[in-house]
Amino acid sequence: MVSADRLHCLLIGGDQLTCKRIETAIELRQNGSTPIHALKGIQPVCEDWHAKKCLLEVIWKKFYDTKSFMDKGSMAQLRNLIDRRNISADSESDYNACDDFFTVVVECHIIAAAMQYLKMATINDQPSHSLLIGLAQLC
Repeated sequence: MVSADRLHCLLIGGDQLTCKRIETAIELRQNGSTPIHALKGIQPVCEDWHAKKCLLEVIWKKFYDTKSFMDKGSMAQLRNLIDRRNISADSESDYNACDDFFTVVVECHIIAAAMQYLKMATINDQPSHSLLIGLAQLC
């Protein structure tokens, strides 16, 4: 629960210039009469959008090929499978859609790998890995 009598950490994101401005504001207010007036608990977080955009472009050039739409598991095939029509061969044409699609693909691959490791055929199955069975017997 958030309350005024307790100091909470607040992350504020932005590019490098924004983070520097937040740090300067905190330094200017460091002699405030209360922790709130001194901006205690505010933590600037650098979110370099340009670096993320460049990384997505590199990933797109390496892993997204429209000719691979018949190759099971390729990004082009997955795009068609889940009907993401706004995804194109150029990640710059709709950055947000491509970023969201890439996040979905990575998360699904992680879940599929975990399910395979835990010997689960469907998401509703109980994990049946030997390590888990050994832990269950200890409890």
